[in-house]
Amino acid sequence: MALVFVGPFAGAALSDRLQTPMGMLRLDCGVMWARLGRLGVWPILLLTVLLIGCTTTVIPPPSPADAVKVYLLDHGRHPSLVMPTPEGHLVRYAYGDWSWYALARTGNLDALRAVLWCNPAALGRREYGSADLDSVLGQAPAVHVYQITVSGFEVEQLRGKLNAVFERNISTLHANEEYCLDFVRDPRPYSGIHNCNHVMSSWLRQLNCEVNGLSFLCTWRVVSAAD
Repeated sequence: MALVFVGPFAGAALSDRLQTPMGMLRLDCGVMWARLGRLGVWPILLLTVLLIGCTTTVIPPPSPADAVKVYLLDHGRHPSLVMPTPEGHLVRYAYGDWSWYALARTGNLDALRAVLWCNPAALGRREYGSADLDSVLGQAPAVHVYQITVSGFEVEQLRGKLNAVFERNISTLHANEEYCLDFVRDPRPYSGIHNCNHVMSSWLRQLNCEVNGLSFLCTWRVVSAAD
């Protein structure tokens, strides 16, 4: 059975927070939104989703080979994923709107633009010099922390894919110390129908997790296959 660690980050030690056991798809978002708009569908759909939100349920693989621990961090507005490296350190990844997340332009109009249209996207990465999760959370506080046990092979595959995207776009590097992440442009555009939660769900599926839910405005829930 996979162990799931959940708890709010409030400066306490990690042990105090434990509660319970890429394909590069390019979305033609402009065409998609235009077609939905002509049908009068997308404003109603988007408003409904924004009002009700959703819960996305993650079920880890039951008996992963070469098991390692990864951490899904729920920061409130954004999730990020922490994975181990071959050197025994931790590295954190996140995806989001370039203007909002990388450049920290977070006004009301920026929020509407990010949700209602297709925009340049950002892939964030930050490498840490140890395996101490508390040091990660000290820089990037999380509302909830979910520990998920997955296959070490799948982790290496996903980490390799994300690092390849990061290195291919290194010329766009922009550090944002507010979020404690180094950002590069991600070729997959950001929109209300392809946001940070959708991408996180994709990453978790690549780790052989079952992910159920719409992934718009997410409340994350991690359970074992037996629950």
